[in-house]
Order: sequence, then C-alpha cells, then structure tokens
Amino acid sequence: MNKMHLGEISIKEASSIVEARNKVRMLAEDVGFDTIGATKLATATSELSRQMYSNGNAASVAVGFDEREKGFGLDILFKGRTEDPDIKWTEAFFDDIFISSTNGNMLNVNAFKYPPVKFIPTEEFISLERERLIRLSRAEMVSELKRKNDELLALFDDLKNEKAKIDIMLEELKSVDKIKSDLVSTVSHELRTPLTSIKGYIDIILDEDTGEINDIQRDFLGIVKRNTDRLASLINEFLDVQKMESKRLTMNLTHISLSEIVEATAKGTELLIKKKGLAFHKNIKPDILAWVDGDRISQVLWNLFTNSIKYTESGSIYLILDTEGDNAIISLEDTGVGMSESDQKKLFSKFFRADNKVVRDAGGTGLGLAIVKEIVAAHNGTIDVSSEFEKGSKFTIRLPLGRPNMKNE
Repeated sequence: MNKMHLGEISIKEASSIVEARNKVRMLAEDVGFDTIGATKLATATSELSRQMYSNGNAASVAVGFDEREKGFGLDILFKGRTEDPDIKWTEAFFDDIFISSTNGNMLNVNAFKYPPVKFIPTEEFISLERERLIRLSRAEMVSELKRKNDELLALFDDLKNEKAKIDIMLEELKSVDKIKSDLVSTVSHELRTPLTSIKGYIDIILDEDTGEINDIQRDFLGIVKRNTDRLASLINEFLDVQKMESKRLTMNLTHISLSEIVEATAKGTELLIKKKGLAFHKNIKPDILAWVDGDRISQVLWNLFTNSIKYTESGSIYLILDTEGDNAIISLEDTGVGMSESDQKKLFSKFFRADNKVVRDAGGTGLGLAIVKEIVAAHNGTIDVSSEFEKGSKFTIRLPLGRPNMKNE
C-alpha cells in the first residue's frame, strides 16, 4: 500500500462541509471522474461529514491517494466523535468503506474509490493538487453557500406557488362535489315523488278498485310495476350513496331477533329462487338477538340474495346463520358465475361492474355492494367474499351481538 496525503479539512461549521464537498468533487474530476460520478462522491462526502460533525463535535476530512490491488484511487478519511455513523447508504458510492475506532473515543470512516481509468499520481500532479486544494478560498465557499441558498429560496417559492394551485384545485373539487351531491339529491327526490304516485295508481288498478281488468292488461301493468319498483330501487341506491359520501347514512339500532330478520328475507326470496329453477338450502339458528337496524340488515341480505339469483343459472343457493363467540355469522353461497381474484379486490367499490357477459346482461349500477359494505361497517361488522370463476361465490358477514359504539344512530 502506498498512501499519499494531499490535505485535510477541519469541520467546525456548516461551511466547512461545503468546502469538503467541493474539494472532493474537484479532485474526483481531476483524476478522471465525469460530472455525475464526481457529484456522487461529493454528495457522499457531504453526508458523511455532516454525520461526523453531529451534535457540534469537531470533525475532519482528509483526502489523498492510496495504491491498492487494481492501482491508485481516491482515499478519503473521515474523523469525528459521532457514536453511530450510518454508512450503509453510501456503500454504493465507494469500492470500499469501513469504520474503525481510535483512542479518545474518536471514530474513523475510511472510504476508497477507484477512478474510471487507471492513473499514476506523479510528484508534479500531487504538488499541483495540493496547491489547488489550498487555493479553494473561503470566498468560493461563501459563493457556493449563496448559490445553494438561492436555489432553496427559488424551490421554496415554487413550492408555495404549487401549494396555492393545489388549494385552488381542492376548492374547485369541493365545489364540484357539492354540486354533484346536491344534483343527485334533488333529482332523486324529484323523481321519487311522481314515481310514488305512479306506483300507487298501478296498485289501485291491479287491485281492480277502478274496475275489472283483463289478463293482458294485468300482464302489461305487471311489467310497468316491476320497472317502477326497479327505478325506485335505483333512486334509493343513489340517495344512500349520497348519504354515505356526506356521512349521513344513519342506523336505527334496536335489540331484535336477527334470526327472524334473516328468515323473513329468505322467505321473501324463495319464490324468485324457485322461478329461476334453483335449489335453496338454509340453516338458520333460532333466537339470535343482536343490536341492529332491522331494515338496513334486510337491505343487505336482499341485495346479496338478488345478486346470487341473478348470477346463478343453475345449481343451488345456501344460507347459514350461526354464532361464533360474540359475533353472528351470516353466509350466503351460490354456484353461480363466480369472479376472478382481481374482481374480488374491487367488488365493493362504487360503480364497479365485472367485465363478464352474465353480469352485463343482468344490468345494475354497481352501487349495491358498496352500500352493503357501508351498512355492515356502520354496525362495526365485516363482510368478505371468496369466489372462483365459473364455480360460485360465498359472502360472509360478521356482526357483533353486543351493542356497537355507533356514531350515526
């Protein structure tokens, strides 16, 4: 080994770190490093100098050359009283770097880097480099500090301008979001009023309170009734989503029989299941009491049932209600179209519709399951799905039997 010492910088203040950085960059360029390579070494030098100077303890950086197996390279020695210098991130900048201790609680960090091309430092070259290191005046360091300060000030101004733009955009988005929410709410309510009247008059005609109707008329009115019911359901979904977004989806909790709610919803869907030609198997544990909003839980179950019926062409639907510890467990499984893993991850997102022919043909807004998840979450419960494409899906709901700590009741 043939070490050649060029100079040493005492690190007593922040400007000394800049001096060490500049000297290493200059020396690196002189021995053949390009601008990027020299800047990387200078950056690593700056960071290690800052660490060795931590807590105001004096430190130093010595620079020179060292001859090793592959030839000469830059040799940089950092000295300081820091307890635990972090050299891991700088390992990529050097060919060799290690920590050693000396007497008096001093730590040394030795760093070495081969230049991109081999060189042999002559006496004349070493003499010139020593002179150049000395000539790197304090004025140059002050100039470097001023330049960096100007860059930081310019960056700060840019950040302030960008923040101002973002604030304006956020206000605009809030305004657009409010307009959208108000529009959805207004349109939904305006549609609901005449729709309620239409449904009422259809029921009066179907009940023959205005006179007898023939079978063809009854069939036509039945089609109208089904479509008005579907439109009413869509309006209610939009209103629920609007309530979700404004945090106004409330739950009216009562201590009631969850078993009766599940049983009643199941009975309400049995005719639809039978018409589809599907088998229905249920196992409902009796006398399960829970603090729930009965109407909202019925809404959840109805949505899951109708989805299973829509997307199951043949086979069976299975319903189970049981308890596990302090939770009620509701599971609904079918042998329907199923879904991919990627679709399962997005299933409870608003407006999500799987790219599947059966799903497209069945129609829908993609809002139902987003609302379902919100209702279950409002009960401090969870809903999960497991599915396999073309084999079926299983939804599992967990609801606490005790009274949840509700924010919106």
